[in-house]
Amino acid sequence: NGAPWSASIEQFAITDSILTFTDETLSKPMRLDLDQIALRTTNLSTNLAKAIPLAFSCRIEETGSIQIDGEL
Repeated sequence: NGAPWSASIEQFAITDSILTFTDETLSKPMRLDLDQIALRTTNLSTNLAKAIPLAFSCRIEETGSIQIDGEL
């Protein structure tokens, strides 16, 4: 029985991405477009006791936006 394995990622980022959701379960399908998606996190690891810094932002339907900056 050796020490448990571990893994880490110094930085992970997604930039300037687009995502489209379509809910076809509705009688009139609803489409939601997200663009200018940016996601950045650092110091990811298998150590789940450690906080993970996260920054996320996107534009919704060209009129709204979301911005999140914190820790998971």
